[in-house]
Amino acid sequence: MDDYRKDRGRVTDPLLGAEIGYVIRHECKEREAAQLWDVWQQYCAAQRAYRMRILGTTGEPKGAAIQMVPDAMQADTSMRVDMRSDDERDRQAVSGYMRWKGWLWCLTATERGLIHHAERGTGKVLWGDGEPTREGIATLDALKNLSERTKA
Repeated sequence: MDDYRKDRGRVTDPLLGAEIGYVIRHECKEREAAQLWDVWQQYCAAQRAYRMRILGTTGEPKGAAIQMVPDAMQADTSMRVDMRSDDERDRQAVSGYMRWKGWLWCLTATERGLIHHAERGTGKVLWGDGEPTREGIATLDALKNLSERTKA
């Protein structure tokens, strides 16, 4: 029964839904892992909101069909109605995007590239053979630096 609970915990762990999450889970203690995952999720959400609201695309190949639909669609899992106007939503998307851009510019060019490629899924493999790759460790270090910037 203990193996079942352990396996079930792995399956439902949100960090294991992304390569960087595997690296975070493997290398960090619980509290730091939760904090880094929160920063990662906020960063990805800001990027996605900007792409959808301002650029009109998700930035993912499977999102190409969304551009053929008259109105942009996005699932709201919080079950609340967003009463903001389109202009207010657009301003919020740009504001969030620019805030993250500012924090990213505090990092080195290499760190910015690692974060960008990890978010877009265009970089090197971060996790392989049951452990983080060198690229994965470097991306985790960049994420830690980004996390420190967001606290200031």
